[in-house]
Amino acid sequence: PAHPLSRPHLRWKHLGFGVPSLHARARPYPPARRHATAWRAPCPSRTPQASQARPPRQEEATLRSLHVSRARLVPVSRAVIDKPGKGSFFATDLEHVLRTRGVQRLVLGGITTDVCVHTTMREANDLGYECLLLEDGTGATDEGNHASAIKMVHMQNGVFGATATCADVCAFLDANRFDGAENRDAIIPNAKPFPFTIRAKKTAIVMVDWQLDFTSPKGFGAALGNDCEVLREEALPNAVKILEAGREAKCAIVHTLEAHKADLSDCPPSKIRRCDKIGQTVDAKMGRILVRNEPGNSIEPL
Repeated sequence: PAHPLSRPHLRWKHLGFGVPSLHARARPYPPARRHATAWRAPCPSRTPQASQARPPRQEEATLRSLHVSRARLVPVSRAVIDKPGKGSFFATDLEHVLRTRGVQRLVLGGITTDVCVHTTMREANDLGYECLLLEDGTGATDEGNHASAIKMVHMQNGVFGATATCADVCAFLDANRFDGAENRDAIIPNAKPFPFTIRAKKTAIVMVDWQLDFTSPKGFGAALGNDCEVLREEALPNAVKILEAGREAKCAIVHTLEAHKADLSDCPPSKIRRCDKIGQTVDAKMGRILVRNEPGNSIEPL
């Protein structure tokens, strides 16, 4: 059996050929050290680019109440979070944006279900958020991967949260407003594996990676041999419905984009080794793949 970890909470053992082994266990950890890592991308709010906000989008007003110093937070008008990895929380200001607004529950849509959306859901679950994944407002290029990702959420009585259809969530949004003084709880009874409770003023919609790099037949996803049209057939129209209902209900909405700096200094070497097209131009109209402000890094018209 593994022995209790000694200072600094690590105890190395050397197995054959001098290879160190490390055991991990679930235990509380000081928040200030939670994101310690060997390679760390710069946080947007700490870089000069943070002062250059994207053009305002329809979601601008949803974060208007975040009157926080720019030194601590990306500009209030920016409801678009650039992320260097698969998850939306790593090396981004997303957690700070949500915590400052008091958000405790997330409705997750986007692509792909099995990669970026699932990684974001797992990160959010570890950070204490209650999560609801949109079964038909997310999509994957492989139907089996999508179904497996949904099934994993249902395991162990909702190990990462719950799932629901866009129709059920739209019905909830149509019946509630998020800008009133009342902060009552409401239940989505058909959510699986348990009825999901939403507190209006404590909930945000997070749409993950609806960007042309992943949806266009000339984008990054297609360059890897994926059929990206399947993402546009059902998941994209349903995501549009959710966003329209969310805007009408005055719900906080955040988009994320997988996007890197032009010099790729925030892209880990391991990612470039596996995806050598990052930063390259596959199609002139799309620009450089997964690079900020390139045409392919634009959000689908949602």
